[in-house]
Amino acid sequence: MTVHAALCYTIAEGIETKGDSEKINHIGIYLHQGWYYGRPMSAEKITTYTVQC
Repeated sequence: MTVHAALCYTIAEGIETKGDSEKINHIGIYLHQGWYYGRPMSAEKITTYTVQC
């Protein structure tokens, strides 16, 4: 049984490059987080960021 068939979700952490993202996608993990997508930010900045989106 695959992770997807069991309705489990895996999040890949530490994605720092496009290559990292592509490798992780290739093995079937599509939820990522890491510096490639965004740097850590304060609560004030994240509030401003999410309001703008």
